[in-house]
Amino acid sequence: MSSVDDVVSSSTLSPANKSLVNEATVDAGKKVVTHRRVMKNVGKSENVVYDVKVSSHPSINIDVNPSRLVFSPENQSLSYEVTFTVIDDQMKDTLPKFGWIEWSDGFHKVRSPVAFTWGRGSVPSI
Repeated sequence: MSSVDDVVSSSTLSPANKSLVNEATVDAGKKVVTHRRVMKNVGKSENVVYDVKVSSHPSINIDVNPSRLVFSPENQSLSYEVTFTVIDDQMKDTLPKFGWIEWSDGFHKVRSPVAFTWGRGSVPSI
């Protein structure tokens, strides 16, 4: 079990599934989408640092800010933003592309899959 848990607002999902769910509808023509997420430290250590690593399709840029989460006894829930930017207009109206966002403290890894679709009625998901 991971020592960090992605928290999805107003969700009744079990902790094991929370890092896999987050969707937002994006209007066709938008080239930038930002999601705000919250990570909660659920491990035994109250003082832990997680760094982010991403994998993406070449036509999409993923930026995570901040790229480091520093948990302490006072800060057991921390927020971050994930910004997806289309860097290739050929991405529009294509089949979904995939990647991931991974947080690691050097021992534990928390990986969330990412699916990219842009165009009419599209839903980028993390």
